[in-house]
Amino acid sequence: MQNRQNSQNDCSMIIYNLRESDTQTYRFKFYTDGGDHTGHAGVTLTVTDLKITVSDTDSGGKKLICSSTCTLVIHYTYIWYRNGQPVYGKSCNELYLDDSTVDAGSYSCAVRGFEKLRSPAVYPPRLPSVSEQVSGDSTILACVSDSNPPSSYTWFYKTGSDVILVGNSSRLTLTAGEVGLFFCKAENRLGSYNSSDWLTISTENTAVKYAASGVAVVLLMIFIAVFLCMRRKRGAERDTHIQSLNPADDTYTALNLATISSDYDTLQGVKTLHSEQHTVMQRRSSADSADYENV
Repeated sequence: MQNRQNSQNDCSMIIYNLRESDTQTYRFKFYTDGGDHTGHAGVTLTVTDLKITVSDTDSGGKKLICSSTCTLVIHYTYIWYRNGQPVYGKSCNELYLDDSTVDAGSYSCAVRGFEKLRSPAVYPPRLPSVSEQVSGDSTILACVSDSNPPSSYTWFYKTGSDVILVGNSSRLTLTAGEVGLFFCKAENRLGSYNSSDWLTISTENTAVKYAASGVAVVLLMIFIAVFLCMRRKRGAERDTHIQSLNPADDTYTALNLATISSDYDTLQGVKTLHSEQHTVMQRRSSADSADYENV
């Protein structure tokens, strides 16, 4: 930027390498012995970078035009870039894309001699991303895709082999009970891209699912509590039974001679055994006497 004053009443300002950032309103200000004065109206300068516009051709292709609001010298030539690399053999401000598949990519342009001042790139939509947000009884699906020019969005519902259009904005609101497979489509003048299928479950069904899970947890806790109570009860009954069999704690059992072995029975058994042994000895003595008499 340079200020020039050719005479006392002729002042001018020159801006070199004009940029979009130079867009603003400029005012003239001068100083006198009585103070300073500023022109309130000023001059508004609008500067735009190089930009690319996209249009369709009669053959089904795309036409890209590189332009600027600035007046350029006629002999200036243009440089086109595809995915950051120069497109050779193209030096005018128009570029034709005949095959959207072969020619797919990101395009920008610049004026030769000012290669650093490239236009913003234009490109078709990238893979859209889908997000889900639950709000009360509704579910909101949002579709976002990176593209330039900006994309328009449409939503579709898939049922079997049929695809049904259900929305024409980036956001789709579903009410309770609306479930199934949905996907969105992002589209601009350079192409389109579909998102992956998105499975939705209504807030109503989700609430039922959570309620069922809660009931299952409560039932499980009740079952565990009943099991522990029964186990404790059985243990208490077993302890009571064992204690009831202790003679020291049961006077009747202690006095019931049928339940224990008496010392008398034991002695009687010993006496009987000795009696049997004495009888055998007597028999042997009788036999020996008989043998002696025979001799």
